[in-house]
Amino acid sequence: MTGLRDVRGLLCGVVRRLGSRGTDPLTGLPDRGVLRDRGPLALALARASGRPVALLLLDLDGFKRINDLLGHHEGDAVLVEVARRLSSVVGAQDLVVRLGGDEFAVLTAPLACVDDAGDLAARIVAAVAAPLAVEELEVTVTASVGVALLDRDGNTLEDLTRAADQAMYAVKRAGGDAPAPLGDLTDPVLAAVHGPRLVAELREAVLAGQLDVHYQPQVDAATGRTTGYEALVRWEHPELGLLLPRHFLPQAERSGLLGPLTDAVLDRALADLPALRRMAPGAGLALNVSARHMAARGLVTDLIDRVRRAGHDPASLVLEITEAATWPTPDVASLFEEVHDAGVRVSIHGFGRDSSSLRSLWTFPAVRQIKIDPEIIATLLTDPTTERQVRGMVSAAHALEVQVVAEGVETASAVARLQELGVDTLQGRWLGAAADPAELARQAGHWAAVGAAVRRTAPGPRTAPTRG
Repeated sequence: MTGLRDVRGLLCGVVRRLGSRGTDPLTGLPDRGVLRDRGPLALALARASGRPVALLLLDLDGFKRINDLLGHHEGDAVLVEVARRLSSVVGAQDLVVRLGGDEFAVLTAPLACVDDAGDLAARIVAAVAAPLAVEELEVTVTASVGVALLDRDGNTLEDLTRAADQAMYAVKRAGGDAPAPLGDLTDPVLAAVHGPRLVAELREAVLAGQLDVHYQPQVDAATGRTTGYEALVRWEHPELGLLLPRHFLPQAERSGLLGPLTDAVLDRALADLPALRRMAPGAGLALNVSARHMAARGLVTDLIDRVRRAGHDPASLVLEITEAATWPTPDVASLFEEVHDAGVRVSIHGFGRDSSSLRSLWTFPAVRQIKIDPEIIATLLTDPTTERQVRGMVSAAHALEVQVVAEGVETASAVARLQELGVDTLQGRWLGAAADPAELARQAGHWAAVGAAVRRTAPGPRTAPTRG
């Protein structure tokens, strides 16, 4: 096998030869054509080293605002400085490219370990975020970085570009100014299967209807009655056993499989809904949906058609999205109006992580529920600041007739405190783990006991908010 030193020498030679053509006239960096022409050779040489290689895509956050406020000349100055900073933080043998506009890419030379890709992404974010001087003004610009690893996220330059772009977009949805997380690369399940193989097997599982759906009940905090179920996908892999969403959903999103996977989960959940409602009459069905999936695929119309074909009222469906996806742009406003008109409800999960949390509650009438982030619930009993935060969120939501769900409830003490704070609905392992409909039916005695326990600690009957 070619030695690492030899491979690095070959890669360095490739990079040195880039200056003669394909140079971006503004920044002096190689352009998109260079990455397209030289990338495959660089990947082949890097694979021969047996070391991890990464492609990083970088996009500046809010760059249009700089052009609009300061002018295009100053915007160009920002791009030139960003290019200089990128070149200063990457390795001498890494390939830095300007893709166009405010987008850049870095194709690394062979890395010592996978974690080095995440470290490089963090260095890039920090370098870009440092204040810079433009025409005697101090300007701050931030960046979102997506990372894709060779043989984990793809085998070709096109695969890696697609995966890194998906990861970068996920960072944008979460607020930007950050590198995309690489995930738990020490997880034995993730280490057992390379990304392309897992994606291929996942595609087959989706098409063959081999995914399972488990349901975690949501319990009324005053009555103990089950009022809804969150649908959670599971994959029984023939070799690796039961895989949880964290094992394969990132791969699904990066490979474009998230849409078909969501459709498959919805169809299964709608088929199971009659059995679920025999256990909990009138219960709603909550489905996690990617905001990008909703907007790009005309999901709302498709969802309504699927719900009605299954014989259910669209009002029985709750779409769970992250609060970062509720930024009030014209496109988002139009999408939420369509959701509201169809009678479908929206729940914002992970509520409380974003600094602009409350904005979405009065901007979009489709938002009828919030799910307080489990990390907030976890510190409720030990941090007075957290308690004040939860009290404020509950008060604001109720003022707008929005229901509040506490997700990640782990103890009876947390149940009692959440009831005192006025939370409407409880969900978490103290109440019960997610299970298939047959197992939930076998747990009838457990759910009766849970309901009784919740009623014992409830401060008194109250009417949960309902927003029309």
